Amino acid sequence: MSDFLNDWAQKLLDIFRSHEIDPNVGKPCYECHSHDAIFRCTDCFNSPIFCCECIVAGHKWNPLHRVERWNGSFFERTHLSDIGLVFALGHYGEACPTTFDEPPSQLTVVHTTGLCTLNVQYCHCLKDGHKRMPRPLQLWDAALWPASFSRPKTVFTSHALRFFTQLTCQAKTSAHDFYGTLRRLTSNAFFDDVKDRYREFMTAHRHYHYLQTLKRFGLEPGCLAVRCPACPQPGVNMDPIWKERPQSERYKDALHYAKDGNFHLNQHDKKMDRDDFPLTNGAQYYVDTDEYGEFLDKTKVYEDVQEETTTCSNFNALSERYKGKIKTGQVALSCTRHGFVIPCGTVDLHIGERYANVDYATLSGLRWYYSLHLLIGSYDVNCKYGIKWWDRLKRIASILPHVPGVSIPQEAWPIIQRCVPKWHLPSHTGLCRFLFSFYYTPGVGNTDGEAVERRWAAMNAIGRSVREMGPGHRQDVIDAHNSDFNAQKTFKIGECIAGL
Repeated sequence: MSDFLNDWAQKLLDIFRSHEIDPNVGKPCYECHSHDAIFRCTDCFNSPIFCCECIVAGHKWNPLHRVERWNGSFFERTHLSDIGLVFALGHYGEACPTTFDEPPSQLTVVHTTGLCTLNVQYCHCLKDGHKRMPRPLQLWDAALWPASFSRPKTVFTSHALRFFTQLTCQAKTSAHDFYGTLRRLTSNAFFDDVKDRYREFMTAHRHYHYLQTLKRFGLEPGCLAVRCPACPQPGVNMDPIWKERPQSERYKDALHYAKDGNFHLNQHDKKMDRDDFPLTNGAQYYVDTDEYGEFLDKTKVYEDVQEETTTCSNFNALSERYKGKIKTGQVALSCTRHGFVIPCGTVDLHIGERYANVDYATLSGLRWYYSLHLLIGSYDVNCKYGIKWWDRLKRIASILPHVPGVSIPQEAWPIIQRCVPKWHLPSHTGLCRFLFSFYYTPGVGNTDGEAVERRWAAMNAIGRSVREMGPGHRQDVIDAHNSDFNAQKTFKIGECIAGL
């Protein structure tokens, strides 16, 4: 730091100041040598000074670069569209031969560098010999996502949408803060005067991320989720003779799973669009909302005073201290060994963490593992939760027999070994600390059962954002962050194994 201050700071500052003016202003254009050079591009590296015609011609593939014009006293910002640039669609920057004299359309473009205007010339060529490509499709073909599909006036670049996706997954940045930053990049002194396209941006990013997901997967229940590659998947990654293993070795093919409630990912009860539905309903980590709603309604989860078993310590998860919110949190399943979110194993809570909510999340999330011999589950209150498990399943089967797993006879179910996670176990009674301890359970290795808690530490950072969203948008955003969480674990799991 001393070397920087003593030897370099002033020299670098002199260069910094020298860029406020250019000695070539007013001299012949660097490119054509015939017109006065008064324009420069701040996004091109080491760019010289150009005349109007040359700087426009040089940016037909970079129409969103920010340029400045010398006004006689200083360089002031301007848009390429203001000095004659027209962005032609459909012909890689060249004018469409069938457009004739139709005037270009002016669009507001939201890019990673801020907002700007862009003059767009649509293509009028007939596709397949009988009709023109619709304007929204022409825009997206040029990496511009339309905010409206009827008469687009605002577009978002694929760069901005991708950048926000990475930024919100890594830094948990909200759409509000991201768009506010873009407004300040556009005009730091008067950013309140910049067009407000925040709501349009949220909708556009939601559409974009949905299609980005569909690009990699199909659209069937649970298939949009990134699954744990190391957990047992019958017919995918298991030993062909796993069903013939002796009982003493069945732990090798067991699914280790954990479930837990989170009350930070709640939703405020405020005016919102009640018809806002999730785009990936039941296809990622949340259960199908319609089927879950039917379950809550027909089993009267919140109408009846349910008798929750109390045999150990009292836990706040069963309290009613979260009234006043339309959704008080969620219950979710994860694999305990690797921390992946289990597909179709997440449900919302509306009062407290009732056993019925946990039952539905468990039954839905374990639907792919009923053929296994052994399930090793971790839950904060497993000592109480498992006592009337089979009675509750019989009740659900009598009302909703199509709920996954409830119609399977008890003798056909895998053996369920219930444990209490290691960090929570000391608050239980002495008998619980023996009967439900991971330390005394064969076949679990060094599993601690706290995998869900580690995921909550990452997910809670978006709690401030999702609590203000509509119901469908909130579910899509949580699913998107869960998918990124699983994807990052998938990327790293190979490195971890290779380093062993």
